[in-house]
Amino acid sequence: MALVNSGFESDRPQILIPISLARRLDLWGRVLIEGGSQIFGTVAGLTRLYVLPSSIYVSIVEDDAEMKPLSLNAIISETERETLISDYLASLLGIAVEDFREGL
Repeated sequence: MALVNSGFESDRPQILIPISLARRLDLWGRVLIEGGSQIFGTVAGLTRLYVLPSSIYVSIVEDDAEMKPLSLNAIISETERETLISDYLASLLGIAVEDFREGL
């Protein structure tokens, strides 16, 4: 499960995951070899995040349908505790938010 965050704007589909999840998925060890760090602007100011290109597959699975998985970059955070979906990824997945406060 991931949160859709209207403030996570990107020019490509991305998913931000906490370092604890990156470790469970065996992605953290690959960052130094295949990825790198970048400075991102956040609501709290500039922060260093780690980017692992084309390392995560994301799809929507429903009772009666399943979409083709999308390959995208994992953005790994040492401070964030929740998984966040960028606006671009939400659009590709067909997620339409009616009410952010109520979670609809």
